[in-house]
Amino acid sequence: MAVARRLKQPSWRDARLLIGILLVAAAVSATWQLVRVASDTITVYAAAETLVPGQKISTDQLEKIQVKLPENAEKYVSANRDWGAGIVALRPIYPGELIPREALGNASELEGRMLAINLESSLPDGVRPGSRVDVWATPRDGAGTDQMAKDSRLVLEAVTVLASGGLDNALGSDGQSRIELFVPSPDLPELIQVLGRDERISIVALPGSKSP
Repeated sequence: MAVARRLKQPSWRDARLLIGILLVAAAVSATWQLVRVASDTITVYAAAETLVPGQKISTDQLEKIQVKLPENAEKYVSANRDWGAGIVALRPIYPGELIPREALGNASELEGRMLAINLESSLPDGVRPGSRVDVWATPRDGAGTDQMAKDSRLVLEAVTVLASGGLDNALGSDGQSRIELFVPSPDLPELIQVLGRDERISIVALPGSKSP
């Protein structure tokens, strides 16, 4: 008569048992890592479109992004904060850029002013809100083209474009254009003097300048 074999107690040396323990440990470790990473992330605002200095900001122009900011989180605008009325951009903010606290404030904090200039020529291709341009001035003294080129001088460097476009052709202004710039306060007096002398203004786009 055959005798039933006794079942052996599993041993720590059983390979299948060890593999099972390792799999459970790996799953626990992975879960812990996910929880830890999630706890290290915060939800902040990023620009959904180009924002220019002086522009009033609303949440419609922003998007929420979850990012890992372990040390400098306080430098950015949390998506959980209340959005107050009258908040404006103090500097250009480009699409996808996280919103720094220092880039927002009240209109009284702007370190510059908006100024519109009518131009006698078309704007360079690609100039639009958020672009940066140089402004050159040339005296109208009846000199030849070569001399006028020598007399041209840089008035403003790397200023931000707020708006741009052509003038109404129905008024006989074909080829002319208009540009609105954010001019730093220290540069305003010289530009006002240039406009008062009715000098010819030229706009030069900066290579690689950010634009939407």
